[in-house]
Amino acid sequence: MIINELEIIHLKIPLRRPFVTSFGSFPERNLVILKADTDQGILYSEAPSLVGPFYTAETTQTTLHILKDFICPTILNKKFTDIKEIHKSLGFIKGNNIAKSAIDLLFYQWESLVLKKSLKEIIGGTIDSIPTGISIGIQENIEQLLEIIDESIKNGYKKIR
Repeated sequence: MIINELEIIHLKIPLRRPFVTSFGSFPERNLVILKADTDQGILYSEAPSLVGPFYTAETTQTTLHILKDFICPTILNKKFTDIKEIHKSLGFIKGNNIAKSAIDLLFYQWESLVLKKSLKEIIGGTIDSIPTGISIGIQENIEQLLEIIDESIKNGYKKIR
């Protein structure tokens, strides 16, 4: 894989209803998307960090910083044929696994195109589908919670948290 150009895109997408947890209410979802111009065409990936250090030490802002100032300059215009080569080149960056995961996703997408195999085949997957889930967050009352659970079940979610 050769990445000729990388664009880091920070999106703020409003949620249909705020996601409420014990550490705050979140009316939008921050996304960090990478757009890579590679020798196999345009590829996209995501670094799914949260806006604050609530789940991991990484945040949207730290992810943007690590990608812009360390990861992108390190891998741009270099040839990689194996994911281990990428990991070795990024080994000087401690932690920041969410930011690094965006590059892994790009590589596996690239490898899928080159080998003309599905991601499932490349990573040795054995099942054809994975049940999706939803995290609802804290609601104002039990009736509202039950209404959202019912709506989620009707929309096909198999796991509800």
